[in-house]
Parts: sequence; structure tokens; C-alpha cells
Amino acid sequence: MRVILVSNTIIPDKVGGLPRYVRELATALAQSGCEAIVLAKRASADAPARETAADGVTIIRHSVPSKHNPLFAAFYPVSSARGVLSPVRRARGPETVVHCHFAPTALPLALARIPFVYTFHAPLWRELLDERQETYRLPVALQPPAVAAVRASERIVVGRSRQTFVLSEFMRGQLAELNRTSAERAELLAGGIDVNRFAPDADAREPDPRSPMLFTARRLTPRTGVDRLLRALPEILGRHPGASLQIAGTGEMEAELRALATGLGVSRQVGFLGQVSDRTLVDCYRRATLVVIPTIRLEGFGLAVGEALACGTPVVGTPVGAIPELLEPIDRRLIARDSSPAGLAAAVNALLDDPAGLESIAAHCRARIEPALGWDVVAARYREAYLGLLESPTRARNLKPAQRI
Repeated sequence: MRVILVSNTIIPDKVGGLPRYVRELATALAQSGCEAIVLAKRASADAPARETAADGVTIIRHSVPSKHNPLFAAFYPVSSARGVLSPVRRARGPETVVHCHFAPTALPLALARIPFVYTFHAPLWRELLDERQETYRLPVALQPPAVAAVRASERIVVGRSRQTFVLSEFMRGQLAELNRTSAERAELLAGGIDVNRFAPDADAREPDPRSPMLFTARRLTPRTGVDRLLRALPEILGRHPGASLQIAGTGEMEAELRALATGLGVSRQVGFLGQVSDRTLVDCYRRATLVVIPTIRLEGFGLAVGEALACGTPVVGTPVGAIPELLEPIDRRLIARDSSPAGLAAAVNALLDDPAGLESIAAHCRARIEPALGWDVVAARYREAYLGLLESPTRARNLKPAQRI
């Protein structure tokens, strides 16, 4: 079986949840015997147009105009369509499945009526003005028509996808706002997590309860709520003066967040790590007493939540998006009452006040992820879906009942 995964970018070209998801799925498919090909834009002039990586994944990159080009919005769709349609048409065959993960690159296939399946990671039209303003800043007058155009394109993509997958029940609700029928028929297929890399450290020393380390790995944008976590820190330090907070990630709010830490008088207890390596990320998850995910809106799956849990570390999350779907089966105390600084502080303090209870919760974290959300299981379920589509070229086969994540 040949699987062509159509994305926006791919690791190692760019770090992020979507690039990681696509690359790890491609790797798992290649290891299971599929021919895995990823189509993505060239994020760097140094990146080769085509390569086959050590994990067996073939990456084909197409060029797009610079974001600094004033005509970027006009040229991007044309160059992206050319970069996707040409290799897909060459590689198509009776044993080929095209699996899209990003609406703008899936749109040319939808318009050309080329069969594909689609994983709905997030509503891009909602992200456009919030998450992506640091790179796609638009004049105020152009924002409404741009959002409307992106929403219309997403509706076309999900409406013409032969099978749509969602990462959570929350994301099914977001999909319903675009196409209710697609949402009702969508298959819940969450994950995956690299459970071999994100795993507990068998040689780790017991953490000192007098010096609890809080850790978060987030884009530094308004949506992720890191500012609220900083505002919660003085109350946490009032109860646990030895606590510290380490923040991994970059984004438009970095300077503002550094100034906020100084203004709150907590700069000595806060470390801004910037963009960290995969090895450092795993190490931070393992060393943390608690990982805190203070998201304000739009958490489609909660990759950081899953990675931390796979490392055996409890996670405090807000009751936003798919976060409760991952945390509630472990312990409801891991879910803050809301995303306010007071809500975050109350949840963190309650857990730090009960070391024995926290240790008990930690013992169940890994089992929440492994094996159900490991890539071996997730990739096998995708393969089952692909085979069903290949066996029934005119309609998508009904899959097994979806399991909750």
C-alpha cells in the first residue's frame, strides 16, 4: 500500500504539533510495510526537493512564495496547488491512498475531485486571527473576507473527503460547525504519541517535594494561556515557596511574558527555555512535578498533555477543548475549575498539598496513553481505514465503533 500524506510543513523543517503528527504517522506507516510519502512546502532554501529519510519516509517538498511578499495571499494557492496536484497525479494507483492533514493543501485535490481522506486537526478559520497573526498579519479590512474564504475552503474539503477523522469529541463539535453530516460520520481516531521516546526514566531520582518544578511547553500566543499561568504563580509560591516554573516555546508574546514575570516579582522562579530539542523536552517532562497546560481555547487533542502523561508525569489542564477527554479518566483533580489564574493556582496547590495523592495519580498516567494512543495502535487503525477504502472504491466502509480517547 502507498500512502501519500499531504501536509503544510514537516519535521525536521518546522517544529509543531501538526508537523510532528504527520511525520510520526508516516514513520509508523513505513515501519508497518507501507510506502509512505509526505508532500509539504519547502520551509528552508536548504531543504532538498526530494529525499528518503532514515525512517523510510519519502519527503517531497514544493516551493511557495515568501510570506514577506505583498502578493503572498494571491500566489500561495497557485504554487501550493501545483506542488500538490502534480506529484499526487504521478503517484496515484490502485493501491494508493491520499491522506490530507491541512485544508489549504487539500483544497486543490477537493476541487479536482481526486479522492482523499482527511484528518481534521483544527478549524483553520478560527486560528487565522489568533494563532497565526505573528506570521500572517492582515489589515483589519481584509480579516473578515480572509476568514470567510478559509472557512469556505474548509467546508469544501470536509464535504468532499471520502472519510474524515477527528482527534477528539471536542473536534467533532468544531467540525459540525463546518459540515454537520461530515461530523456525524467522522471517525474518532486520537493520538498518537511516540511512547518509546516519551517514557518514564527508570533511573530518575525522587523529586524533592520542597522544590516542585512546574513545566509547560506551549506556543507563546494568547490562545495558550501562558500569561494566566504566570499570574497564578504568586499564589502558588505563597503556598509552595520552593516552586519554580520552566516554559518551553517561542512566539509573539515572549517579550510581554518576560516583562510580566518581572512585574509580578517571579522572574527568579521562571525560566524561559525557548525552542528546546526533543531530548530536552522529554527530560523536562520527566523532571517536572507537574506539567501545566493553561489553554484558553481550541485544544483539539492535547499533544503536550499526552506526551507528559506518557512520561509518567501528572498534568493540570484547563477544562478547554479535548483536555478533559484525556485527563478525566485519570483523576478529575487534574482539571482546573476554569482557565483563570485563580483556577490554575487552586488546582496546582491542591495537588502539591497532597504528595501521596500526587504520587498515586502519577502511577496511572502512563497507562492512559500506552498502548491505546501509541503509534503502533493508531497507525494500525489508520491502515484498517485505508484498506476499507481501497476495497470499496465508491464509498467509505463503516469502521469499528470509535473509542473515546
